[in-house]
Amino acid sequence: MASIRRKKKTTIGKHVGTCKFCGGSVIDKGSFYGCVNYAKTKCSFTISKTMLGKSISQTNIKKLLTEGKTNVIKGFKKGENTFNAALIWDEKEKRISFSFEK
Repeated sequence: MASIRRKKKTTIGKHVGTCKFCGGSVIDKGSFYGCVNYAKTKCSFTISKTMLGKSISQTNIKKLLTEGKTNVIKGFKKGENTFNAALIWDEKEKRISFSFEK
C-alpha cells in the first residue's frame, strides 16, 4: 500500500503588500514578512509572523499594510496576562503598535 503525502501549501515568496519604508513589495520569507529591496537598498522593513505568542494571519498582515490596522486579534500573551488588541502602523514612529479597543 502506497503512502499518500500531502503537500503543505507554501506561501514563501508570495506578495502580501507594499513596504511602508520604501514602497517595494513585501513578501512571505518563511518565519517573517520582509521587503524585497533588502538586498538592493538594505531596506530593513520586516514583520514577524508571531508576536507575543500569537500567530498573525496573512489576511491581517495584508490589512495592516493596506489599511494601517488589523482586525482585533485575541490571545496575545505577556507574562501571565492575556489580552486582545489590533495591530496598527504608527507612521510617526515607523513601527507596529497595539490598539486596545474600549
